[in-house]
Amino acid sequence: MASPGGRRQLRLGRGAVMKVLALGVALGLSAGISPGPLLALVLSGTLRGGLGVGLRVAAVPLLTDLPVIVLSVTVLSALPDRAVAAGGLVGGLFLLWPACTTLRDARTATLPRPEDPAAPGALPGPGAGSGSGLGSGLGQGLGPGQGSGPGAGSEPGPGSGPGASVRTAAGRRTVRQGVVVNLLSPHPWLFWLTTGSPLLVDAWRERPGGAVGFLVAFYALLVGSKALLALVVARTRHRMNTRVFRLLLAGSGLLLLAASALLLASFGARALG
Repeated sequence: MASPGGRRQLRLGRGAVMKVLALGVALGLSAGISPGPLLALVLSGTLRGGLGVGLRVAAVPLLTDLPVIVLSVTVLSALPDRAVAAGGLVGGLFLLWPACTTLRDARTATLPRPEDPAAPGALPGPGAGSGSGLGSGLGQGLGPGQGSGPGAGSEPGPGSGPGASVRTAAGRRTVRQGVVVNLLSPHPWLFWLTTGSPLLVDAWRERPGGAVGFLVAFYALLVGSKALLALVVARTRHRMNTRVFRLLLAGSGLLLLAASALLLASFGARALG
């Protein structure tokens, strides 16, 4: 039978794991739905090449973020606890910026539509692969006849002939663009060096299961939210609801504010003490 002290330690351990999981969910969801080149490619790829293309682009961070995570965690894991806590404190302060810009952008952000794939209006937001307007990258790598206009967002159908081949080529090109965009973007590096890695290293030192849970929760929400938006775009197309998207952005901004407060509370005393 466990002693009262042992039960208390178990509760504290579970509480720490739940806190890290909650941060993974909040940060992953916010990164997943925030405007940026990768989300733009998810949506435009869905409109031009179908749901499969959008889903493949949504999964790009699972591949491109790996070297970023390995390098940043390797560097931070060699540092003492106080240095890791200082990194977490910087991460909490850093999150205030995307939280405020996301809340600001939620007032005017728009989803690209089939008749206007390069619609501007969505401003930068946080997240893996984000860093410029939602419309950025939408017109890159398009061949003749793949822009806006009749048939630009139509689904491939049986007997579609050369059109299906064109859409397939455009879809592959969009996936390649997603890989390049995420590899070259500074935002995954900023996130993992200032926020993700301090959380991950600290959780691993306290309870390895919490670190694994953070990664699973973060990427499940990051990829899952982008995939869900691709599904919505594929199903609704001409009936996309900008108001709902703005509400989602506002919610993600509030989640980022909460995550920032939690990081500052968790790491502040340890970094400054």
